[in-house]
Amino acid sequence: MMEKKFAEMTWISWGGYQYFHENIDKLKQIVDVKYIFGNKKYMKQIDDSYTILESKNEILKLKNPYVIISQAKDADIIDAMMWCKENKIPFVHLDFLINKGKYKLQYLKAVGGKYTDFRNNTIKVHPKAKGNIIVEVAEAENSTVEIGNIAVRERFYVKMMGKNANFKIGDETTIFSANVLVNTDGEVSIGNECMFSHTISIMQSDMHHIFDKYTHKRINYEKNICIGNHVWVGRECELLGGAEIGNNSIFGARTVTSSKFPPNVIIAGCPAKIIREGIIWSRDNIKDNSLDYFEECKDQAALKYE
Repeated sequence: MMEKKFAEMTWISWGGYQYFHENIDKLKQIVDVKYIFGNKKYMKQIDDSYTILESKNEILKLKNPYVIISQAKDADIIDAMMWCKENKIPFVHLDFLINKGKYKLQYLKAVGGKYTDFRNNTIKVHPKAKGNIIVEVAEAENSTVEIGNIAVRERFYVKMMGKNANFKIGDETTIFSANVLVNTDGEVSIGNECMFSHTISIMQSDMHHIFDKYTHKRINYEKNICIGNHVWVGRECELLGGAEIGNNSIFGARTVTSSKFPPNVIIAGCPAKIIREGIIWSRDNIKDNSLDYFEECKDQAALKYE
């Protein structure tokens, strides 16, 4: 179906400059671009196989036009995106095509913070989200990804697979490094104001089938993962299908679980278990101040989720 849609479109590169030239060979393997919109005097390396459009209105005269925004500067991308939206012309950023369904935060924000691709995967990011955030949907259909106002220090990688998978992460969550995988009909949700350390794995699916030896019936159907608000997840943790972590809880370093836990607990071990109940926590760093009471902390977010 996707190949048919590609064949029916008239592809126009918005910009024929450096970024277009750097990736032209990769682009040719995917679509057949016939037109380039841009300033002709700057396109010295364009060969005769392309028709140069020097006016935006010429795009409107083409049959089934589809714009490939081949710009690298955010301001130029935004300009192209706004014009396409105003004139109801479908568009895609060049980076989205050549990187095989991997979407970088920079370009997602530049095209308006919301993008639906050819497989009906919708990715939405908050305009203030920051850091190295990558969403991969190359093996997904009809999936949704919603990323709130989060801050990533090293890397946050979200991979969607299969059909009808859903991922959502709320606002004011900080992440050092984490990988998330969501498969067919699965859902992973992460609340607001969480704190993730490094090398965290959130994997809703086993990826492969497991069956009972005697009945041959499958025994490992996918289960959703839900991480509440203001949850602190320690380094090298693994949350597997079925895991639920309540508000204001702490998930200790190297802990592994597929179980459900209530709010206000410390969870640790492999398999995980509750080692302390009735807790709240604060982001205040001990190296800055060694405090005796919660009321002395600057971060009072825990009180929102009691």
